Amino acid sequence: MNDIDIEKVGKFIASLRIKKGLKQEKLASLVNASSKTISKWENGGSFPDIIYQKPLCKVLGITLDELQSGEYNHHLRRKQKILHIYKNFSITLLIVLIPLFIILLCYFLLHKYNQKNYSLFTNSSLIYLNGIITENYRNNILYINSIKLLDYEYNELDKISIDLYSNDKVIYHLNSFDQILYYYKKKDNIDKNNLYVDIVIKNSDDKEIINLRENIYVNIDSSSISKETHTKMFNAGSSVSDQILMDNGFSKEDNAWVKEKKSKKSNVIVRIYLNNGQISYNETEGKMVYNFIYYDSLKNLEVYIYNHEYDKPVLIEKYIYNYDENKNNCQVGTCSSLKKVINIMDEYKSLLNVE
Repeated sequence: MNDIDIEKVGKFIASLRIKKGLKQEKLASLVNASSKTISKWENGGSFPDIIYQKPLCKVLGITLDELQSGEYNHHLRRKQKILHIYKNFSITLLIVLIPLFIILLCYFLLHKYNQKNYSLFTNSSLIYLNGIITENYRNNILYINSIKLLDYEYNELDKISIDLYSNDKVIYHLNSFDQILYYYKKKDNIDKNNLYVDIVIKNSDDKEIINLRENIYVNIDSSSISKETHTKMFNAGSSVSDQILMDNGFSKEDNAWVKEKKSKKSNVIVRIYLNNGQISYNETEGKMVYNFIYYDSLKNLEVYIYNHEYDKPVLIEKYIYNYDENKNNCQVGTCSSLKKVINIMDEYKSLLNVE
């Protein structure tokens, strides 16, 4: 300890004791030493033994290096003060940011999984249209599986123009009934109350032979018909087919019978058109969308399956199955879902032909 100035250390201990408001007797009791020992340190008679150094530093609020040097290490203390301020600031910041992060996360999850689906249809004996509007936190998407003219066989040379309108503005144009229509506007809402389709067909001589406009209707939240309404309809002379459809949970909406089934995993809307002998099946399950259309007169089942993982839906399977010929015309994908789709549609096909 030749390099330790014990007189300087003694004066340092005394000044710190006085600064703490301690008498020699009190300091002695705190470090488990005698008053004479404390006096000897402060008078420069000796340097504290190793057994007293740690408790002495703790009581006086100094480091062992500072005890041995007999003075504060101001550089180290400034650094410690900055670290202390930074630590307190970090804790305060976390206290503020964590609740904010939880709020934002809840908001994000609420909007991410708050997806609404609406089925689209036309109430017409001339035009058949089938599609869906999907609304979520990122965008609003409208896609139509099928547009067909009923009771009309057009020539291959015919010029076809199909325009989809929203708020009197053309939002999509098609040149064929075979095209699948995709349309989405990020963040902007599609006006579901003002949708319609224009179909114009001209022959090879450019003479207009068909010019039709039909409103597109939106089915929002169909629910099972109430028991009271059920009784009124049956007593009013509903047909046997109507009664059976009601018994199976369908309710009458315009020219179709509609049934909606909701669960945590999926949302299904089935629409049966008794007059036209058609069935429309729309199911949303997570990021997958299944659309099936059955035409009883042709015994054809059209299937469209989409992956809705990205902004624009991706058609992963498309095929047309004919029941009479037991033939599947696969156009997109592997069409491996056929067996599952047939099982689903068999549940509803029998409801078309009840007398």
